[in-house]
Formats: sequence, structure tokens, C-alpha cells
Amino acid sequence: MVDRLPLVDPRIIKLGRIFTPATPIHDADLFSGRRRLFVRIADAINQIGMHCILFGERGVGKTSLINILAEVIEPAVYSEMTVARINCDTNDDYARLMRKLMQEIITIRETPSIGFGNLASPTQSKVPASDMLPDKPAPNDVLILLQSLPANWLLIVDEFDRLTDTIAIRLMSDTIKVLSDRAVSATFLLVGVATNVDSLLREHRSIERCLAQILMPRMAPEELGEIVSKGLAQVDMEMSESDQWYIPAVSQGYPHYTHLLALHSARETLDRGRDVVERKDIEAAINEALELTERSIQDNYALAVYSANPHALYRQVLLACALAETDEFGYFNSQDVREPLSHIMGRRYDVPAFARHLDAFCKDGRGPTLIKEGRRRRYRYQFTVPLMRPFIILRGIADGLIQAEVLSDL
Repeated sequence: MVDRLPLVDPRIIKLGRIFTPATPIHDADLFSGRRRLFVRIADAINQIGMHCILFGERGVGKTSLINILAEVIEPAVYSEMTVARINCDTNDDYARLMRKLMQEIITIRETPSIGFGNLASPTQSKVPASDMLPDKPAPNDVLILLQSLPANWLLIVDEFDRLTDTIAIRLMSDTIKVLSDRAVSATFLLVGVATNVDSLLREHRSIERCLAQILMPRMAPEELGEIVSKGLAQVDMEMSESDQWYIPAVSQGYPHYTHLLALHSARETLDRGRDVVERKDIEAAINEALELTERSIQDNYALAVYSANPHALYRQVLLACALAETDEFGYFNSQDVREPLSHIMGRRYDVPAFARHLDAFCKDGRGPTLIKEGRRRRYRYQFTVPLMRPFIILRGIADGLIQAEVLSDL
């Protein structure tokens, strides 16, 4: 009997488990970089009375980092802790948040058995710690409960930026303060964005000394390159040496786009019967990635750049905004847009030529695609959805507005 070759190279399927643009990473072997962040989190966990908030732009991989925390931090540190983890949502108040968190903690309750004297042993049952909270818990109730638990707890609250109840944020500040003052063996690890750090600290400035504030920036090109090389190695593939810069450059620090482009460029390579990913494979993957990007991002882009005037510059100015140099929080100013736009247009452009475009991007008629903060002549801008930046750059490459090499020149 003659062996049949598979209709599809099995590596094409396996690639979908290695490069996962739609979901956070759960396997430490597929995670790259962030070593210094892990050390800082471990330092906070090691100190009784210290708590931690991990913050940064959306899309930089905060949830992925938390997913593999236990595998990366030294087992001698982490194994002594019991982990409870929840996600915030916009409906949470303080009571609901604490109840959700304590539902993740299982305790043993002893109930006296019916019998004579001391002969009957008590009945033991497992119950969530939330059963031990009053209907409307205060920070002191949480303190008393955590003091009664035998384990050393790590309490992870992900998507903390979704907590919009100002009273809940104040009570969370009070909780961190009282746990720190009493040196309770429980550490809060909050995961959110910068605005929530400000809100948390504003409610209780005295917690600054007991709250490690860890900024998670966008990933460095070498870290993104490591994601690609490690992933390809798992299916006996590699990236052409001359093209290793390409995917990290267009991803702009966001691992989502690195996974998306690596997945489809590798599949394109296999479809062409090769094991080495080349530039033409990546360029083919860009078109695939644009089609597979969230519909909301595609629609927001179309709304932002639409104009009945064929000579309008909305596409070019928005691309220049995506290429502009930003600070660690993703903010840029109008001066930062000038050089990229001049490069795109092939001639010098000064701020007055595109100031009205920036203003339009901040209004409902075009999204708003940008958020504007500050005061006149000192405005700074940020993308409403940070993941739009790489999409706009990919769109610019696909439409021939820029060459990928320009990313290293700006």
C-alpha cells in the first residue's frame, strides 16, 4: 500500500497554535522578552506589605504576561503563594469586585456533627471565601478575611481600567493601604492603563510607598523578532536573514500584529513549498492581515479618511500620525507629525497645513480617531484605539503611500 501525502502540510495547522493574534499567550515557551518586568513584579511579590500595578497601553501584552507569570517567576517565590484572579467589568462596584475575587478562594468550613459529647467529628466542607463577607463589605472586612486565611495570596485584578466606579477605586485604595499597614500576607496585582493609576493614587496618595508602579511599554523590535524566530523554529522554519527586521518594524511594538503577520507569512511560505520566509511572503500576508483585522478598526479607518475630494490629505495625515514618534504612553504632538508627512508627500509640510486635519480626527465626524489633551499650542494626541497605528501603517504600505524601509528612517 502506497502512503498518501497529507492534503495540507500539518505545519499550517500547527502554526495556528503558535501564533495567536486573537488571544493572549498562555505558554511561556511562546512568550518573549519582558524579563526586567518579571523581575520587578517578583520583587513586589516578595515583600510583605507591597502591592503592584502593571499598566500600559492596550494591546502591549499585559494579559499575556500575567498568564505565564507562574511559569517565569522563580518557583521558590511563586510556589509559596496561592493565586486568585478575576477580570473587572464596567458593572463592578467594590462589593461585587471583592465578592468575585473571594469566590476564587476556597476555604474549609467545619460544622459540628450531631452526636454525644466529643465523640462525633465535625463535618468539613469546601466553601468560597465570599461566603464569609458581609453583603456590603468594607476594606476592613476584606482585611479580617485575608488575615484568617492560611495561605499567602496573590490577588490579580485584570482589566482594572474597566472599573469606572469612583467609590470602588477609592475603596480599593483604602484596601491596599490597610493591608500594607497591617503587613498582611496578601498581595494585590492590578493590571490596567495609566489613567487608572492616576485615579488610584489620587484617592490615596499615601499608598505610593506600598504600590510598585510598573509601566509595560510596547515591545522592542528585538523582542518581537524573538517571537517570530522562536515560533518558526517550532515548525522547522526560519525567516530570511535580510528580512528579519520587517515584521517587528511594521508591528510598531504591538505583539498582536507580530503574531498576525508571522502566522500568515509562514503559511504563505509553506503554500509556496518553502521553509524560509521571505519578503514577498510578508507582503502577501499584509493583505491577509488587513482583511482579518477587527471590523471595528477597519470601519474606524474608513470613517477617519473618507472625503469626496480626491486631493484631500486625510489618509496621508493619519498615516503620518501613526508614524509619529510617541512617548511611553502613546502621545505625540503636532510637531511630531511634520517630518513623517513631509516624507510621505515628498515635500516640506509645516503644522498649519495639517492642523485642521488633526482637529477633525478628534471629532465624532471622523471617529473620533484621536484623543486631544492639553491646551492651545501645547496639545498632545493619542490614538483612541492604539492598535489602529499598525493597521494604518500596513494600509499605507498596501496602498503604496510608503515603503516599509521608511520605518527605520523616521
